[in-house]
Amino acid sequence: MPFIFLFGPGDIAGINLFFIVGIGIVTALAYFFKITALERLQATIHSIISSIFEPGTAILISVLIGEALSLRLLIGGFFLILAAVSVELFVKNK
Repeated sequence: MPFIFLFGPGDIAGINLFFIVGIGIVTALAYFFKITALERLQATIHSIISSIFEPGTAILISVLIGEALSLRLLIGGFFLILAAVSVELFVKNK
């Protein structure tokens, strides 16, 4: 958390303990479901799903918070996802 040293702690008095605990619970559930999926799926299927949904979720969240997406960023992300899927499919067929 280096931003605290750069910008100061900010208004932490307004942060509710319920909010902090809620974030912890949601994060713990996300890790639990990911580990459960890793145990039940094949590694290749999990890597394809992760290579598509994790960047997709990041893009969705960035749009929801108002971050600007450039065309170059979208094209680069498309090629990264395409490369990951094609490598997994090529290795699976080999």
